[in-house]
Amino acid sequence: MDETYDVLMADGTVVEYAAGQFAEIKEARSANERNDLVADGWMALTERVETGPAPKAPSAVEEALTESVVPPAAAPVVTIYVLGRLKPGEQGTKVV
Repeated sequence: MDETYDVLMADGTVVEYAAGQFAEIKEARSANERNDLVADGWMALTERVETGPAPKAPSAVEEALTESVVPPAAAPVVTIYVLGRLKPGEQGTKVV
């Protein structure tokens, strides 16, 4: 089954679109990039949270020179924003 997206429109209604209705689907890795794309006509479809790359662990020499062993820092959390640009003439189905 084709993936669908429920999109909150500016007037407060929710419209459902199928993934196949979009000419392009793009991911943004920052809120600023997301906002720039929305201002350029892209629709915000969904977002997900992923674990980013783990920080570099200290070397054995660095640990040997410190008085205690410091546990490695946790990997950061990254929000991935999914945006789409509709194909010409495509319309969604009003849900709410």
